[in-house]
Amino acid sequence: MLIKDDNQYRALFEKHLVPMLSGSVLLPDLRDQRRTPSQPVARLGNSQSLGIQAREDDKRRFVLWRSQAFGNPEIELVRAFVEELRSILNALDNGANDQTALNVLLENLPTRTVVSRFGILRDVADQVVRRMILLSQRSYEGKPITVAVAIDPSRQGDGAHVADYFRESFAPVLTNGTDTALFVGANARVCEYGVIPAGGGVSEEDVFAPIRFARIANWARDGRVAIVLNRLGEILIFSDGCLQFARRSARWHFFTHESGVVDLQRPQAEDVRRKMYLTLLDVSFARTGGGLGVVLAGKRPEDVAAIVGEQNLFDSPSPSDKTSLLARLVTKRFQELPRMVRAELLGIDGATIINHHGDILAVGAIVEVSKDVAGEGGAREKAAKVLSKLGLGVKVSQDGGIQAFVHHEGPSKGKEAFKEILTIS
Repeated sequence: MLIKDDNQYRALFEKHLVPMLSGSVLLPDLRDQRRTPSQPVARLGNSQSLGIQAREDDKRRFVLWRSQAFGNPEIELVRAFVEELRSILNALDNGANDQTALNVLLENLPTRTVVSRFGILRDVADQVVRRMILLSQRSYEGKPITVAVAIDPSRQGDGAHVADYFRESFAPVLTNGTDTALFVGANARVCEYGVIPAGGGVSEEDVFAPIRFARIANWARDGRVAIVLNRLGEILIFSDGCLQFARRSARWHFFTHESGVVDLQRPQAEDVRRKMYLTLLDVSFARTGGGLGVVLAGKRPEDVAAIVGEQNLFDSPSPSDKTSLLARLVTKRFQELPRMVRAELLGIDGATIINHHGDILAVGAIVEVSKDVAGEGGAREKAAKVLSKLGLGVKVSQDGGIQAFVHHEGPSKGKEAFKEILTIS
């Protein structure tokens, strides 16, 4: 056994598994589960904790925890990760005891886990992803390379093998990553090159994918898989009509969008939360950064003005020139605006503020940061925590991370506490 102790397993989980599940942490102590049937992963009493059995002969479990609930898709992903890990270790145990080979395989473990989700397309997806990882480190005539490969299990290509295609010098030029793609069959051979068909049964306004990739996400249904390398060097994988995985900063991340809509919690109106989530996704992948605040029913106008500044409110009797102009331009509720417009509003320096009905109260408002959050996080995180006093505060960093906060009284009287209810890396 080339991994000999708990510390090695812990380091492996923290490096490769934890980043895949946004907001999760590995707790310091293992839990004894001798009465629990042997299985790679199991819930531990609540939906926020998962027990991971690293070795089949070990009754103890590493504990993975996060404030957001783990759903069945996350459990299946962890199970796939552990099974891939065991497969690697068993293969090496039965062959050469080679630490160098193990290190190479472990570096590829997250990718093996990701592609294992795609059944008969696993090998094709694996080849495409590995090639895109290499292309993400290159440029073409000084510009980032963008590539899109659309894999259709119902087709058998009669062209070049996809691996041979990527060896050609022109490969980085064809396909733009959003509207055109290389179509590949289940046999890993090229079928055609062309425009991605529109449609898919869901409006692009409602697809759980960054708006720029809504068309290709819509195509990736009925067992089809689309893999994209974007201009930022990120690899995006679409299936079941949505973005499922993204490789950002050399780490894979898994998305469960419906859970994200629920986890936002506020406002109660599900249609408003859904549009909020889609917009946060768009801003995240546009890398513009942004802030969003939700004012719940019962908050007084003076409470809002104290945080946002009366001159920034659309209904202010004395608005700033900027506010007056924006109020004339933006006349619909947040959820009624097109996705691209919502994302651009959040991209304005400052925060967009809406009420629980989706009425837009302010755009580009500079939030007054109070002393109780002065030492916590960067400027956008501080602003989001202050906005949470009105109901909900969300920040999207320029590296794409999303954090949503709610506010409550801390354990000591008068002490502020901010609970992070949604994290997307």
